[in-house]
Amino acid sequence: TVSRALAGHQQIALKTRERVAQAARQAGYVPNTAARTLVSGRSGFVGLVLPIRGPNLVDSFLVEFITGLGEGLVAHGADLILATAAQDQAELAVLRHVVESGRADGVVITRIAEVDERLAYLRRRGFPFVAHGRLLDSDFAYNWLDTDGAHAFGEAFDMLYDLGHRHFGLVTISEPMTFRHLRQDGLAAAIARRGDPSVRLDVATAPRFDRGARIQAVNRMLQAPNRPTAVIA
Repeated sequence: TVSRALAGHQQIALKTRERVAQAARQAGYVPNTAARTLVSGRSGFVGLVLPIRGPNLVDSFLVEFITGLGEGLVAHGADLILATAAQDQAELAVLRHVVESGRADGVVITRIAEVDERLAYLRRRGFPFVAHGRLLDSDFAYNWLDTDGAHAFGEAFDMLYDLGHRHFGLVTISEPMTFRHLRQDGLAAAIARRGDPSVRLDVATAPRFDRGARIQAVNRMLQAPNRPTAVIA
């Protein structure tokens, strides 16, 4: 009865479940993950693969994303498991290992590429996933969340244009990530809406995880004889 109460079975009265849960908390009881997996067939973990591309494990935005994801999962009785893909490892191979080993009940996919083999694999496998980002074009439905980069970059241009700027610089990544295209499309649409032939746009690209290359790309742009008066990044 105790195990069924802790598992939240509806056959056990609510008051009984609450008393058992309170007693378990007071005793410092934590369910054994291995035993729970054997009974339910679920691990209680959600996986996230982190590609390592330099001395810094993750960028500042992803730190906040992982923190929020972990807190949300804990609030729903699950945990986050991180798997790292070293620079010489294919991220798909690491993801495949997480899925096929049964270590996770689902996965979160970040940094969506124009042609993303990870999503194609998960779709074929029928494995639950949520994408942070989205494909530019897809013939299947899937769960995703994303920031509106197109709107943000268009709004940034409008604000700077209204301040009098006409020569703009865009700093972007060189990798074929979909968010890059969405942002540039939003910026291009905002420029087109103005219909101003005097608007000029210079673009600097560099690998996302190469801080030195990004600094050099921006420096080249800003050290040019006719440099932009405003930069969007």
